[in-house]
Amino acid sequence: MRCTKQPITLPFYLSLFAFFSCIPIGQSQTLELEKAAMNAIIQDNGLSQINIKILGNQWYELMKQTGDFPDLPYNEKTEEVTYSDQATVEGISQEQLYRKIIERAAIQYGHVDQVIKYQSLKSGKVIVQGFRKFNINGAPDRVLRVMSNRVKQLICEFTEVYTITSNSYKVDITTISYRITKGRFADRGVYYDELERTYNINELYPVAELEREHWTDSIFMFQRTNKEMENVLKSIRLFLNS
Repeated sequence: MRCTKQPITLPFYLSLFAFFSCIPIGQSQTLELEKAAMNAIIQDNGLSQINIKILGNQWYELMKQTGDFPDLPYNEKTEEVTYSDQATVEGISQEQLYRKIIERAAIQYGHVDQVIKYQSLKSGKVIVQGFRKFNINGAPDRVLRVMSNRVKQLICEFTEVYTITSNSYKVDITTISYRITKGRFADRGVYYDELERTYNINELYPVAELEREHWTDSIFMFQRTNKEMENVLKSIRLFLNS
């Protein structure tokens, strides 16, 4: 959900100042979305100074518990979280670089015909469907609405978009989603089979718009995603330079 701008009155401005005095301020684009969401919550609900302070304290405690708000690379034009890297590979032709990208996809993700969504040497484009299994060690009590001890598997799925020019490449990792599998479980003596659900990363922010009980696990997912996508970009660079 995106917030639309509304007229700001003086009382609202003062209330907003009181709220933001309670939370850490940063330069993250996604943190800016959180601020905009909080603005809308305060204004639309006509929160009192006391309730604004309570909301600010709740956010402060969240940051204290989880660390600083993760600086997600949010692309304002596409409204997508997008991780990017670009590099020049010495001593290699465009065709060789193109074939190495396809080779890496096969080694990393399996059958080429299943993970290569588009390829064209002429246009210098390769689109790969990637995935990475997330380790949930250190996770909060819940992960994507599932109790941590019930999570059987958590897979992050994403798209790698390569643009190749001569012996240089740019890769964008986007359309990030999470596929979580809940192991077989019992409820009031009735056993249920595994339950699987997929969430797009866009469903997890702005965090302020979620139910309070989901704030912590959303922050955890952002932190884990930042770490794992950084590792993916490093592995791409190492393989293409090998």
